[in-house]
Amino acid sequence: MECESQSSSPTINSYAKLPVSQLPSPIGDVPTTSTATPTSYMVNQNEEDGTSWLNNVFDENLARKELAHMIMLLDLPLSVVDDMGFRRFTAGLQPFFNIPSQDTIRSDILNIYKEEEFKTRRMIEANESRIAITTNLLTSDHHEKGNMAVTVHFIDSSWTLQKHILRYCHVPPPHTKEVIAEELQKIFSECNLDCKLSTLTLDNCLVSDGVVELLIDNICPDSLMLDGALLNMRCCAHVLNLIVKDGLDVIGDGIDRIRDLVSFWIATAERMERLRDSAQQLGLPNSKELFLDSESEWQSTYLMLETALDYKDVLSHAQQREPLCEIVPTEEDWNISKWVCDSNVTIARMTSRMMEKLEKYWNSVYGIMGVATVLDPRYKKYMLEYCFSKIHGPSCDVEVERIDKICRDLFREYEKKFTDTVVERNNSDIPGVNLDGYDEFIRKEYKKTEVRSEFDYYLEEDVWPRSPDFDILEWWQSYGLEYPMLRRIARDIYAVPVFTKASESTFDSSLCLELTDEE
Repeated sequence: MECESQSSSPTINSYAKLPVSQLPSPIGDVPTTSTATPTSYMVNQNEEDGTSWLNNVFDENLARKELAHMIMLLDLPLSVVDDMGFRRFTAGLQPFFNIPSQDTIRSDILNIYKEEEFKTRRMIEANESRIAITTNLLTSDHHEKGNMAVTVHFIDSSWTLQKHILRYCHVPPPHTKEVIAEELQKIFSECNLDCKLSTLTLDNCLVSDGVVELLIDNICPDSLMLDGALLNMRCCAHVLNLIVKDGLDVIGDGIDRIRDLVSFWIATAERMERLRDSAQQLGLPNSKELFLDSESEWQSTYLMLETALDYKDVLSHAQQREPLCEIVPTEEDWNISKWVCDSNVTIARMTSRMMEKLEKYWNSVYGIMGVATVLDPRYKKYMLEYCFSKIHGPSCDVEVERIDKICRDLFREYEKKFTDTVVERNNSDIPGVNLDGYDEFIRKEYKKTEVRSEFDYYLEEDVWPRSPDFDILEWWQSYGLEYPMLRRIARDIYAVPVFTKASESTFDSSLCLELTDEE
């Protein structure tokens, strides 16, 4: 039974039947400041929730701003504002809304970007801790066009991890270390980041060393941690990818032949259909579909080999009926692929290449990673001793001492920068007596006598139990008050990201949903 509407207001259906030219919402641009009179209307909320009729006022400026936000969040093209379906839908929701043109919505989006950039810069200026930087450079059209996203990471005064896109800019070709360093230096100068930098993580490992060296030359070393020794932070995801790729290069010819074979069969729908027919004839049901890997992502290479192994007999059977296919992987190719996919068999040549790559990049990040481990109250130096003993054997003490020295050097640097020197505090204990250099004298003359620091007391405390709900930022915010200098260091170190995913999400909106605070 149909009920007649008791309202004389236009319905969505009535507007849907109108041509675009007759829609109540004028088509075209609107001024930045709307002169339209706010329109009052009623909203009937669910009475079961105890809510009643509410008076609301339509604000066209707010609606236009929300439209810009929607386009950004959903990664929609600007042409959506000209889409007939969108215009009918908008007219049904609010006939008085002037749908902006593409130029206007582009301008609105740029204004929102500038507003957010200004807020981020103000937030950075007010923040007292160091700032970690990650970048991601996306190139297109044979590397002729390049856009770089620069993301800042820091822990605010409430010990909340913050990450914000600071700048999205065009980088002219060629994308050499000089060009990238110049662009970054410009951003650092404009945003007064020179004196606040902790680490810089670039997505391109090939130029990162050169970029960091050029930046250190242009930034006062005293403003960086340990004169810039910790500035170059590697993206662990990219390093892992390079390590595995180096290992796979040892068996690259075999993988290339299997990759070419897969590429041939998935090139057309007809060939895929012939593969399915061969699978049915052999009684081999394959729930997975063949796919081609991305050579820059080793995980996809692994999955491609795994699926190709399932299709091995099918591919051989189908190949007998396909004269155009001249690609024939050897039995050794298939065996190596099986080793890679099905077991943990150590292939000496692969591991040798991978270890060389690991050593190269580990030497760049071991300082930050070591300090972060020691400042974790669950591990301290014990974790270093445990892991290094398994990796280096009897020489593990050398590696532990290397990390310990970095921690102590960093502690002394912070102590010198943020407090009066220990000597000056000791001078006040004996009025009229100058004790400048006393602590250094003790260290040199009495080797067994050590002036104990806040860092020493921290290491002597028992480690905290490991638990899945342990929050290290909460621990340093609350329990770290006993170690004020180490607390400052922890606030800077734990803001450093180990990969560039936050910057990559600028170009891939799906990554925004995957990125968590824990990551």
